[in-house]
Amino acid sequence: MLFRSLTGCFDTEPAPVYLDMIKYDSPASAVPSLPLRVIYPTFAEGVQPECILDGGTQVVVMRKDVWERLRAPLIANRAMSMESVNAGTTLTMGLVENHPVKLGPVTVHLQIQVVDEAPFKVLLGQPFFNITNCSEISSTGGTHVIQIRDPKTGTPYVFPTEPRVRKTP
Repeated sequence: MLFRSLTGCFDTEPAPVYLDMIKYDSPASAVPSLPLRVIYPTFAEGVQPECILDGGTQVVVMRKDVWERLRAPLIANRAMSMESVNAGTTLTMGLVENHPVKLGPVTVHLQIQVVDEAPFKVLLGQPFFNITNCSEISSTGGTHVIQIRDPKTGTPYVFPTEPRVRKTP
């Protein structure tokens, strides 16, 4: 049986912790994995791509095929080098500047870096969270919503999110 002893914390004999008996259905145990959360704002008429919410990302990133559907100009000399979580770097194609994005009654103008290939359509990072004062609210059982504020009026809105469902090729 696999176990590890806890030492240095107690004056008594260390108690074994049985790692092969962890129960994930306990109220105090997190599940090993949950799906990413997505929303579908409007970037242009008929263009509502799946957008992954990622408050840990420094930029808003869009895949090239989505950008082509926008028919928005790209400023090529505003490209940037992006570092991924595996320490790899990718040069973006450029920047779509001040692009209007509508979520319900709220419209914000985002600065969007475009990449040739990515495992997502749009990644909504810190610039989106900052301009909308976005906060994510998760509840036990999988319910997840975002609360945003209209930057023009300060009116708060709550929107449901959906779990991202990966499509197999």
